[in-house]
Amino acid sequence: MISLTISCRRRFIGAMTGGTPRSAAINRALAQIANTEGIGLAVGSQRASLENGISQAELRDIAPNVPLIGNLGGVQLARAGGLDLAKRAVDDLSGGCACNPSQPAARGGAA
Repeated sequence: MISLTISCRRRFIGAMTGGTPRSAAINRALAQIANTEGIGLAVGSQRASLENGISQAELRDIAPNVPLIGNLGGVQLARAGGLDLAKRAVDDLSGGCACNPSQPAARGGAA
């Protein structure tokens, strides 16, 4: 008999949800898990959320002890108003925002 044990500890939850009412419920659940497990949470598209008037600020209350990682596409930052969008995204997550141009590219579209 061969026995194999694989151990993998996640560093953060990489969420791909943002900008819809359903995504808010998913992100709240993921924030609770992240806080319980002591791992960071990458939220979905902040551009989509902010453009739809949906704040993700409540996630900081749900997960006060872990990093929250924002998500904006580099394309959005390069457009007119991109710096304002970035500031709004940082403010929405209380300072936790990162630009990751590879996520939208990997999905084949804009963030």
